[in-house]
Amino acid sequence: SGYNEQFAQQPGGTGGGANFKFEGSFEDIFSSFFGQGNRFGFENLFGSAGSKAGFGGGDHAGFGSFQFGGDTPGGFGGGGPRQQAAPNMRGTRQQQARPNKPAPHKVYVTLEELMEDSTRSVKNAGRITIAKGAPEGHIVEENGARFEIRTRPHALFVRGERSHKSDLYTNVSVRAHDALLGFTLKLRGVDGEWIEEWMESVPPSKQYQIKRKGLPRFEGSSRGHLYVYFDVEIPTLTEGQKQALRTHLQEHGAWDYTEVEAYKKKQRQREEKRKKRQNIKDKTEL
Repeated sequence: SGYNEQFAQQPGGTGGGANFKFEGSFEDIFSSFFGQGNRFGFENLFGSAGSKAGFGGGDHAGFGSFQFGGDTPGGFGGGGPRQQAAPNMRGTRQQQARPNKPAPHKVYVTLEELMEDSTRSVKNAGRITIAKGAPEGHIVEENGARFEIRTRPHALFVRGERSHKSDLYTNVSVRAHDALLGFTLKLRGVDGEWIEEWMESVPPSKQYQIKRKGLPRFEGSSRGHLYVYFDVEIPTLTEGQKQALRTHLQEHGAWDYTEVEAYKKKQRQREEKRKKRQNIKDKTEL
């Protein structure tokens, strides 16, 4: 065994077109270059006759059944032993991810119950404490269980949202002559106390704020506000009443709508500012 180097000039070519030709087995060549000891760990690459684990498998010296670039999952391909695929590290991280918390149990409370700290008997946790003014969706954890505070619908009041969670809203109907000539606003608050205030007239906004008559502020010492929206009831006039009203307006002039127009202008300006802020926010998020 051994190898034979032959350098041949390609017909019609130049001196740079030499070919390298060798004879013998790869094992002989590696032994000639690196010695018989094979210090570089190539033992597994050269199998004995009949072996299919190396270059020299089969009855002839050469590549045998070991192939580069094969389509089998076992390394280079061919008949060599298949290697186990590397673990999917991404999948491993997903499997090790912390499991999601179970959905909380909903606990419904009334607005009146939110006026003070209270406790509630619930399943699997005994009793839980509900803080006064607890916001909508507030989570309470007790004995490993989670509870979500929800407000029951109220016959008179609606709870505010977002930054107005401590504010309450209600509607009051007022007849037209009271709205124009004045009346006493009278209603019972969420805390059970009667509220009485003299109104000179219904304001142009048809909204009136009663301070500190809302819900307690969560983890605070004050209360939100109560907002009253007025529904003005328009009467049905007879033909005689309509004519009398027309005559009055002709003799004394049209009614003054200055405050109403000022309110409408202010509302338009607020809406324009809100739209500008929203446009700036949308551009920033792009």
